[in-house]
Amino acid sequence: MGIIFILIITFLVFKWRNKNKRGSRKDNVLIGFNCNIIDSNFHNLEIDKRFETDSEPSEVIIENNVFIGNNVTILKGVTIGENSIVANGSMVTKSCLDNVIIAGVPAKELKKL
Repeated sequence: MGIIFILIITFLVFKWRNKNKRGSRKDNVLIGFNCNIIDSNFHNLEIDKRFETDSEPSEVIIENNVFIGNNVTILKGVTIGENSIVANGSMVTKSCLDNVIIAGVPAKELKKL
């Protein structure tokens, strides 16, 4: 019951972030606890522009049958390829191909599936 509840919450949070079409999640995607899927740089660092939001958000795409471990951060503009696995604690800064395992900070390909 607990895991189903967390998956539903994760899905709802992702759908909320997706309302401006900045990301998409395909079918059969597993997302672990405490994951961050970020589609922008949030606020500007310049003093005069701090209250402005990122004017150039980039879509995050998670393809079919992807497994994302716990505590993963996926940054803007990234595509996670079909059937891929993202290891726990990874920071995904660049897109990855289909059928690979990626891990690390920043995440790098460890193995082809």
